[in-house]
Amino acid sequence: MSWPFTTFDIADKDFARVILSHEITVEVARTAGLLSLLNDLHGSVALRQRMRLAPDIVIAERGMAIPRRGSVSMREFRNGGWELSITITADGYAFINGFSTESGFYSAHHPELV
Repeated sequence: MSWPFTTFDIADKDFARVILSHEITVEVARTAGLLSLLNDLHGSVALRQRMRLAPDIVIAERGMAIPRRGSVSMREFRNGGWELSITITADGYAFINGFSTESGFYSAHHPELV
C-alpha cells in the first residue's frame, strides 16, 4: 500500500484517501455482473478484443453500471494474458481497481495525472 502524504506529518486528510480507496474498491467489487464478465473474458478472445476496442459498449450491452466517475480499460499481453481495470477519479486522485491474469486482483491510488 502506498501512503500519499502531502506532508510527512500524517494528517486526517492523508488517511482519508486510504479510507476512500478501500470504499471505492468495495464499490467496484460489488458491481453487478463483474465476475461474470471476468469469467467470460477468460474464455473468449473475441470478447477481449471487443472490450479493448469499445469497453463502454460491452458494459452497456451486459446491462452493467460502472460506479460514477468510472472508466473501464482492457489490455492484452503478448503472452496471451490480459487485464481489465476500472479507474475512478475523486478528490484529485485516480483510484484503480482491476484484475490481471498475471497478478490477480489489485488496487492502487495516486494523484491524478493532468
